[in-house]
Amino acid sequence: MAGIPETVSVEVDGEDAGTTERALALGEAPPVSIEAAPDQEYEHSGDDNRVSIETETGETKEMAFDEWSTRQATSATIDHVQTLLEEEGIVKATVDGAEERETAIDVEPDAVTDGFFDHEEAVDWTESESEVAVTPVVRHTTMYSNEGEIEYGSGENWGPQVDFETVVESTPQSAEVTVTFPERDDTSVVPVLCLQEEIY
Repeated sequence: MAGIPETVSVEVDGEDAGTTERALALGEAPPVSIEAAPDQEYEHSGDDNRVSIETETGETKEMAFDEWSTRQATSATIDHVQTLLEEEGIVKATVDGAEERETAIDVEPDAVTDGFFDHEEAVDWTESESEVAVTPVVRHTTMYSNEGEIEYGSGENWGPQVDFETVVESTPQSAEVTVTFPERDDTSVVPVLCLQEEIY
């Protein structure tokens, strides 16, 4: 399995709040190919090939069409991988009657991508054609008490029912996504990462 562990010290108000052990790996299941339509309305300016979208706060944001296409491909990959892992029993919609997921898929450019990519050996990109900077992340988290007992986890009895290796083996290495815009079809290759977090 690709990936290296990293230990991070956590402080709250200047006080030691424990450590988090993290490991990042590229999914190991075969790549998938999917098609998707844009999941958000936008305005396209053909003159400079840029798009305008309205954010959740009501602000208007502009970006290059290529960046917009990549974001849409990433969003489609998240939905596809989430459904795939649910079908395989890796992710369940409810845990102990609550709307909690055994693993959660997030797009985290700051917490995951920027930090881990400082370590070139963290992920083996030799089999990936993508240069996408923000990727879907399948998260596997467990929190322990000072006595070493599980306080919070993502599965039965608040601990992961599925181990991290199974998550990695079940997660596609990447998704080749064709987004069907009215203007044109655009294809991107989006890698899918897996992140293990153990919080002490």
